[in-house]
Amino acid sequence: DRSDSQRGSMISSSWSASSSGSEVMNSMQRCVRRSRPRITDRDGWCAGLAARCFYWSRLRSDGCKALQRSEECGGPEPQFLEDGTPIPAKYWGISRAQISNLFEQAKKDPAWDDNDTAYDFVSKFVKPLTAGTGRGLALNMNKALPLEVNLMISHAWCENIGDFFSDVLQHMAKHEVAYICFLANYQGTREEIKRQLGNDINTSPFTQVIRNPHCLRLLVVPNDALRGKGLYSRLWCDLEIKVAADEGLPIHIPTRNSDDYLLGNPRVSSMNARCGSRTDRPPNEDELLIRKGIEEMPPKTARSLTFEVCIVTMCAAFAPGLFVQCCMRSVFGWTLGLALGIFVGMGASFAVSRLCRPNLRNGYQVLDSVIDGAAKGWYHHRRVRPAQDIFSYLLFGGSLAVVDFLVRWNRDGFDCATIGIVEGLSAGVCLWPIARINHFGPWTGVYIMRPKTRRLVGLFLAACAGVSALFSYHYWNVIFGTHRTSTQAIGRGMTVGWLFGLLCLSAFCRKLWHSVNLAFMFTVALYDSGSERGAFHEIFLLLLGFGAVQNRGEWEVGTRLLLCCMQVGSISLLFYVGGKNPQNLLPMLQKSQCEVEDAYVFG
Repeated sequence: DRSDSQRGSMISSSWSASSSGSEVMNSMQRCVRRSRPRITDRDGWCAGLAARCFYWSRLRSDGCKALQRSEECGGPEPQFLEDGTPIPAKYWGISRAQISNLFEQAKKDPAWDDNDTAYDFVSKFVKPLTAGTGRGLALNMNKALPLEVNLMISHAWCENIGDFFSDVLQHMAKHEVAYICFLANYQGTREEIKRQLGNDINTSPFTQVIRNPHCLRLLVVPNDALRGKGLYSRLWCDLEIKVAADEGLPIHIPTRNSDDYLLGNPRVSSMNARCGSRTDRPPNEDELLIRKGIEEMPPKTARSLTFEVCIVTMCAAFAPGLFVQCCMRSVFGWTLGLALGIFVGMGASFAVSRLCRPNLRNGYQVLDSVIDGAAKGWYHHRRVRPAQDIFSYLLFGGSLAVVDFLVRWNRDGFDCATIGIVEGLSAGVCLWPIARINHFGPWTGVYIMRPKTRRLVGLFLAACAGVSALFSYHYWNVIFGTHRTSTQAIGRGMTVGWLFGLLCLSAFCRKLWHSVNLAFMFTVALYDSGSERGAFHEIFLLLLGFGAVQNRGEWEVGTRLLLCCMQVGSISLLFYVGGKNPQNLLPMLQKSQCEVEDAYVFG
């Protein structure tokens, strides 16, 4: 029978962290202390201390940049610790253990009601706990060590709060740190909330969190309250899945993934979505900003991302041979051709992605297709983003190439040293996914959530590549009757073993199309390794590009056949060209006083 203000005062006093203390808040603080060792105690006390110092240094740097953007251009305002340290949105995370503890303690409070929504939970519990602090509940619980988000949770506030917490705890891993908007954002006045969101939807806290490289997936939690209308009748949810699709994040909708819960029944396009439940009101500022973002730049579908990868790999596959034939007949010319091909491919990919896409596609229709695909599991794995991922690979593979180049230059001179660039980049292709196995989701169809499992799979891939390389080193020429050098045998054997490891992973996870495609890639690579033809690297690039496109689940039979014909034709052309390259280039390499062993590597 108490009024809302009396009830709020009662809860605030019982939940505050004053000297009298509250069992609820004390329990939360114990939960925070239990979660700290995972950041500080990685490899012993010294390494943990160093990691903690680096973490705080990066946090303060990100916070100062966020504060500067907020002051200069009206960007989203960070939250502040008690000592004045600004904390940007990507550090407003809350761990699974803390969510569980919060849920259990809230249920014990007399104000708890099993029929409460997120709106009720915020007014009863979140606002009293955070009043006057300027911090959301998540950061208030983690003042001693703000947690960086690696899981974005998309939901609507009209849900039953008990069902929401239960769904999150069921589908969230122990190591994950979640961004839940009503716990992360400070629930203050309208003006305070507006300052947190900023004046540009592309820099809002939601967008910042999803675009942060440490954010690994989007978990969508539909609810029964919107059954029939659909979760994506809420425009903020549309924005979150759009940004996640653009960033190539895995999108997981583990429960309630039918049209009833997503786009409504009868089905309604995301074009009709609104911010909030009041459809009779005119669009507010948030709604206008979100619509502008969707209409000006439609989402990147998984299909468009794989085509971008295919464009880059095709340019990189054909450019070296063309450059050698037309401009510079040397290994250095081949290397320049490869660099030129990657540059042209990324330029073409950018043109398709950023220039043509807004004019050719309707943003809302594309968004509806992304929602449909996510419900069918087509977005369950991570997608490759050419602009970001290929650049990070080039940094890794390029570092190996530079080391190999310097070693050979010191030993054999500049002309032979350029072969080291090719070998370094090739080794990078095999070694890079061992540390970043989820980046190869388009080829395996697998997303591995737990870090320990990712490390085990990485070790398995390394073992496959290593065993195959050793086998090739000792027996390759005997079995195939070829004249491969030891360096060449090791490199090709490592590639074949790596493909075999990916095939085993995909087959173990029962990904049919991905397994068939990887089996084809493995067969072609094995055949090409056993032949005396060149162009092994180019054919491998083509296999990667077409393989990413072939694995899409939405293709019709006719489209798959057309793609198969294009793939076979492109590989056949490279087989034909590669059969001629060794005879043309081998004498030239020998004239440049390279070792005979290294001359064969160019094939």
